[in-house]
Amino acid sequence: MAAHVSRDGRDLVVLSRTHQVVFIRDFERICRGETSLEHAGLVLSLRQQERCCYLGFEHGRVCVATMEGLYVFTFSPGLSAKAVFVRPTNDASGRCKASAGHTDVRRCGK
Repeated sequence: MAAHVSRDGRDLVVLSRTHQVVFIRDFERICRGETSLEHAGLVLSLRQQERCCYLGFEHGRVCVATMEGLYVFTFSPGLSAKAVFVRPTNDASGRCKASAGHTDVRRCGK
């Protein structure tokens, strides 16, 4: 559905139609045969009922906007990720509720 490359041109993030975000650290190493997708990539699975409408990638964070809220993924240098789901509230305060645990994070190919 969408793909973004980091400003430095090294990292790639792809949002698939199967509700998965694939993050590949230094993706050109795969093209050069220095590593495999299984070692360089993470798969972040969103809930199947989510209707995704935007993918953003900036400063090592990936944001997936859905009709229900926002997923924000932060990646560490060791190729792991933390995820937070932010849902707007319907009250007059204009505040949002954030929670973790709405996604599965695993290595590519596993």
